[in-house]
Amino acid sequence: LGLGFVIVGLVAAAVECIRSRGRMWMPMVLFLILGAVGCFAGWRNIGRAAPTDGPMPVVRIVQPAVSQQQKLTRDAAVSNLENLVVLMRTAQAPVDLIVLPETTYPFVITDNDFPLAGAFQTPMITGALSYADGEIYNSMVIANADGQIEKIYHKSHLVPFGEYAPMGGILPSPANLSVGHGPEIMHMPIGGRDFTFAPAICYEIIFSDSLIPRGQQPHAIINITNDTWFGRTPGTYQHLDMVRRYAIESGVPVIRANFSGISAFVDSAGAITSWLDIATPGVLDGHVWGEHMTLYREIGRNGWMIVILMFSCLGGWVFGRRA
Repeated sequence: LGLGFVIVGLVAAAVECIRSRGRMWMPMVLFLILGAVGCFAGWRNIGRAAPTDGPMPVVRIVQPAVSQQQKLTRDAAVSNLENLVVLMRTAQAPVDLIVLPETTYPFVITDNDFPLAGAFQTPMITGALSYADGEIYNSMVIANADGQIEKIYHKSHLVPFGEYAPMGGILPSPANLSVGHGPEIMHMPIGGRDFTFAPAICYEIIFSDSLIPRGQQPHAIINITNDTWFGRTPGTYQHLDMVRRYAIESGVPVIRANFSGISAFVDSAGAITSWLDIATPGVLDGHVWGEHMTLYREIGRNGWMIVILMFSCLGGWVFGRRA
């Protein structure tokens, strides 16, 4: 928000400076100062993203990279699961947590059993459809090393037309999923510590200041998604850039598991530390560190909108009088 405000303000101030033949130069200087302050704040954020001392959990992202046509074929569900197991077994090094992308598990979750985690004897997070109390959800399933589901997070920002029918069902939609209860912090005992994270399914991570409840400081954000239909188009890269933006705003690193790529570890300054390319099956091991509170998160999205509005009104009034 701040960067967009400074860029738009600087361009508008430059236009006014040219129109007034240099008399209205103060607004341009003011926005240049704001830009310099923003650069300093960004530099401080990069410094706070440095690795911390002590043991850190090792997280494994699994990227199946099966074609969308193959993924949606009901008859191929068992075959897709078998291929997933083979892919996961190619990596021999032990890890503390395995993360699978959105809707990777091809069957609907109806109880508390998740044998896949038990088979690998490793805590596991996966995307799957789940059924509870007569409702179907797009969910993130958190299972322990014994194959028991500890918690299920339901997606709360559903895609209009794709996941629900907008306008009360007047317009058609291929699905009519139920809505989750919103942001929450998950706890998992992994790597000898209480690992906490904020869950985000697909494009939930593009909604600014929407994932971490007030007063909470998770170790990471875990974002599971499926960008298969984007392919090698700008949409895939734009989605990843939005993930980086969220890491910068929140000061929290992101573990991103994408079904077809790009899967990545993003540090709390928005830098991609490791990644798997589009349409590349594989596994990616990494750590997350450097979580910290940011000024943006302390004030909040709505608070920053009020600050920008007040600054704009005051600046317009002061410089309007001078003009």
